[in-house]
Amino acid sequence: LHLGGSRRSTSLCLPIFVTLFTCKMAQQALHQTGKNTLHVIQEEIFEAFVFSVILPDGARVEDMQVQVEEETTLIVSLQGYNRQRFELSPKAHPDGINASFKDGTLTITIPKKA
Repeated sequence: LHLGGSRRSTSLCLPIFVTLFTCKMAQQALHQTGKNTLHVIQEEIFEAFVFSVILPDGARVEDMQVQVEEETTLIVSLQGYNRQRFELSPKAHPDGINASFKDGTLTITIPKKA
């Protein structure tokens, strides 16, 4: 997993994190989008914004790249797949970015500003 940004590099630790969606939801997401598109489920919860990236079969989490550009855009990419860009809410606090990997899903959590 590579994290960085065009103007600011953000380090990321991988603490234990409970996945916020079921396997069935993940499978449905896989069938609804194109072949070369990373499958990302976005959620807003009370204290954070959560992006769950479902890795394709054979992909390695070490090959993922996660970047925050200018504290306004989250970019998720994997070689051979379309890069996904997400505009962050003004309420997002990208310096607190956090991630975990479990059962083929990379979960990226960006806390909200206090």
